[in-house]
Amino acid sequence: MPPLPHQQTTLIDTIEQENDPPLRVDAEELPTGNRRHRTYKCRGPLELRYDNYNQPYIHALTTEIQEFDTPYLHALLLDNSNWYLRVENHAKSLGIGPLAPCTFAASPNEQKANCPHWHRDENNTLQRGALIQSAVKCPTTSHNHPPPLLIKTPPQIASCLESLLLCLEWKLADATPWRLVLDSGFIYSLHHALAWTSHERDPSPHDLHPSLGNLDHLRWFINVLQTSKFPQGTGFYGAKQLVGEHEQLPVDHRYLRCVEQYQLPNEDEFWLVICMTSRMSLLLVQAKRISIDTSFKRVCGWQEFEVEGWDNSHQRSMVLARAFTMSQSSDAHVILFHCISNIAEQDTGIPIKFFHIHGTGIESIIADNHCGQALGIFFLY
Repeated sequence: MPPLPHQQTTLIDTIEQENDPPLRVDAEELPTGNRRHRTYKCRGPLELRYDNYNQPYIHALTTEIQEFDTPYLHALLLDNSNWYLRVENHAKSLGIGPLAPCTFAASPNEQKANCPHWHRDENNTLQRGALIQSAVKCPTTSHNHPPPLLIKTPPQIASCLESLLLCLEWKLADATPWRLVLDSGFIYSLHHALAWTSHERDPSPHDLHPSLGNLDHLRWFINVLQTSKFPQGTGFYGAKQLVGEHEQLPVDHRYLRCVEQYQLPNEDEFWLVICMTSRMSLLLVQAKRISIDTSFKRVCGWQEFEVEGWDNSHQRSMVLARAFTMSQSSDAHVILFHCISNIAEQDTGIPIKFFHIHGTGIESIIADNHCGQALGIFFLY
């Protein structure tokens, strides 16, 4: 029995879309910047090859094909009609494949022009079938076609989805349809909402309602909740709104403490965000030896500044203050250290002291060779 084409195979779409891989040109002729801006195309045919580990791949195509029926794909690429028609005729006997009769139906509201499945035309060419709008109104009792996919979400399902999304809390800010199915908390809530009993797989939004299988439709629900939950967005101005909410909380529950803008002389405007809890403030004023460091990689467009100290009770280093800034100048560090000192004193009632000045307090500061940090501490203290 010949192998069947993979029912979930969408590689034919990829082959059609990527049939023009990059042309082999000199490196200096290649355009720079984002790969999406490449304009050079290759008109050569695609080839199925095997690597050193005997894993199939298509030359100049980055899509993984290990999960597909590679002999069938090989026959398609070589235009070996005897082989691929043998496979497709066997698939037709099972009611699947490009030779099987098409039973796809779509609602007019979906505005689809082509069938999502591949079919053989009269010239034995693989192509998507064109949808034809029926001129006869469907009877109300019997239908000669399967029901179209549900594209509208009932209000009860929409309300259930909203409650599941709100359970994400702060993670809603970065939620996307793909991140939802990877979030263990969301999947756990979905288990309970659907009373899911299957052990073969986890539920997905499509199991809640078929309309939620459309990722764009699901993304619309997410965007609506994000707009209502974060009306100022999730950037700097959203943080300004959030710091106002944290100011209404008890001191022990506050974390976002400072979101401010400053205009420095001979510099552009820079933004500053400081995150500290009252526990971190207490550890800071009690610290003897601290280290300061700036990271440039974790948050795009920002520099992440950290103050760390050693906690003897837990025998581990602890973050005593975390800040995000957009300037590394000495003036910016003066403002940064001043704000951190004020927050620590406000939380504990104890000012930050240095051993060589006050006879108690911080004995040493470990830092890298950064002039802005050194001058900032020097000008402030």
